[in-house]
Amino acid sequence: MRRSSACLSFWGFYSVPGWAPKGQYAEWHGHNLLDAGSPTQKDHDRVWGRKFTYDQFVPMLTGEGFNADEWTALIRKAGAKHVVVAANFHDGFAMHPTKYAVSKFGDRWNAYDRGPHRDLLGELQSAATAKGLKMGIYYSLCEWWHSLDQSGQLESMPWSSGPEVQGGSHPLQTADYISRRRVGAPVPGLAFVTAANFTSSARASLGG
Repeated sequence: MRRSSACLSFWGFYSVPGWAPKGQYAEWHGHNLLDAGSPTQKDHDRVWGRKFTYDQFVPMLTGEGFNADEWTALIRKAGAKHVVVAANFHDGFAMHPTKYAVSKFGDRWNAYDRGPHRDLLGELQSAATAKGLKMGIYYSLCEWWHSLDQSGQLESMPWSSGPEVQGGSHPLQTADYISRRRVGAPVPGLAFVTAANFTSSARASLGG
């Protein structure tokens, strides 16, 4: 079996505060703010102020220093053959144009309509393809502030537990759904799909 290395990147507007206590993940910033008295909330209030809400970080993700050609050139120089990036995280913010990404913060919850106003995923995918790298995405089905869960409580979301998760009957748990979110754009051949109590690697519907 031939083995090759890969580069996995998580980048979203959670990168703006870019802070978490030791042993925790910075990309969970928004979720940890819901935990009153948590180290994240205390640091957030100290640095940004108590009235500064999570969605206010979005305009601060400008993408000014992002260059997909430079990223992929560095990845290839490092010897990696694959590049996998987060198309979204649990905050639901998509790094590509899509009408399906919505949250309690409003519709068009994506980097094309807000923040940098660019298809960051598409740019990286095009650059990766041009350099002979195989492109993949990390895709979170579990979202803290999707319109289906205005309460913001993860446990109440329909895919957080139960037979519909394991059976894959929920419409959000299909590779075809991910494909539709990328209508009009190349679809990566590999997608790592995650949700609470649910992790899979989907290929078939993505043409990998």
